[in-house]
Amino acid sequence: MKEKQILLWCLYDFVKGERFDGLTEGEVRLLVSQLSSEERLNHLVWQEGWKEWKVVSHVSEILKPVERELKSTPPNISDKFRKDNSAAAFKSLYQGNEVNTEQSMAVEAVTVSDIPDLPIEKEGAEFIPRTHKRLKRCYEILIDCNGQQFKTNSVDVSVGGVLLKDPLPDWVFGYCTITIIKPGTHESVQLTCSIVENQSPDSRFRVALSPPKRKEDQRRLHAWLSAA
Repeated sequence: MKEKQILLWCLYDFVKGERFDGLTEGEVRLLVSQLSSEERLNHLVWQEGWKEWKVVSHVSEILKPVERELKSTPPNISDKFRKDNSAAAFKSLYQGNEVNTEQSMAVEAVTVSDIPDLPIEKEGAEFIPRTHKRLKRCYEILIDCNGQQFKTNSVDVSVGGVLLKDPLPDWVFGYCTITIIKPGTHESVQLTCSIVENQSPDSRFRVALSPPKRKEDQRRLHAWLSAA
């Protein structure tokens, strides 16, 4: 008896430009179940064999709720997971990919909490997390996306984003890992980045950084970026 072929799915968020390929129906349903009604209008779905993409809210089979019944009750969460370990929390937040073997010989990646305190410029009486001062700094930039790596330099940097010297290739999309390297000392920091929206496809020069949630770590990152 011939085994039935499993048809895979693709899910695309055309607002963020993110695409997930090779999903099973169960995986698509799980992802869709996390979306609001409004967000479902911004997502397209495609199944192997279809001629075109469809809006998620128009595909009834993937709108079915994911129903799973636990056979046992999970234990209480241990207090050891609640401790404030800023370095570990930062690594967990960004899940930075390791730089490749060739680069790791010369580059040491650090977390924001490892960066020493330095004097920084302030806007008004205190640092404003959502108003990040742009700094004219030429740093080495490595962007890792889906197993490929793009290398360039920065034109300016801030806690909120980076302006690149060269445009991003089309295979860079969604959320990626960015490594910012100081050419003189080879110090580096790894963060999560995403492509700034509303850029022309052939001139994508700016990426947005996911800044640390703690103001203290934002100050440290700003200070580290300021000290060329």
